[in-house]
Amino acid sequence: MKYLLNPLRLCLHMGLLAATATVQGCLSLQMTKSDGTPQVIGCGSTTLVASGDGDVYRVKAPGFSVRSYAGLSGLSLGWQEVLLFYPAHSPATNRMRETTEPIAYQKKTIGMDISAFMLAVGYDRVFAVPMPAAGTSVIQFVSYSDREPWKTRVERKEMP
Repeated sequence: MKYLLNPLRLCLHMGLLAATATVQGCLSLQMTKSDGTPQVIGCGSTTLVASGDGDVYRVKAPGFSVRSYAGLSGLSLGWQEVLLFYPAHSPATNRMRETTEPIAYQKKTIGMDISAFMLAVGYDRVFAVPMPAAGTSVIQFVSYSDREPWKTRVERKEMP
């Protein structure tokens, strides 16, 4: 059985490399607008998945993609999908969001991904919460389900 797994693993890696080579003609740049919402320039899409007690955006990009999100900058080659979690607006201040930066990310890559903190080849899935600014005490809460996105809650509260 051990010998059967190695050729299977080799075939999977070769299949991923072949799939990556076929989509190399697609280029995209992922960035945020001034209001913090994500946008894709080139081949890819941005979709608002959930809204209410927080916003969740799904960004999909095939081929070669450059990400320029704070805390999640990097390059990917293959298929890449990112969920960006933004806190709900504050009724007390009547602003759309407390921050224009996402408070959490979920990234899925099939192919190759290079960022400041890692190099991944094959299948990679990461959930990350960026560190708050130095000297800031923050409580952040994220509750999300792909099956029930309408129940999403994304909260951020700065402590005095």
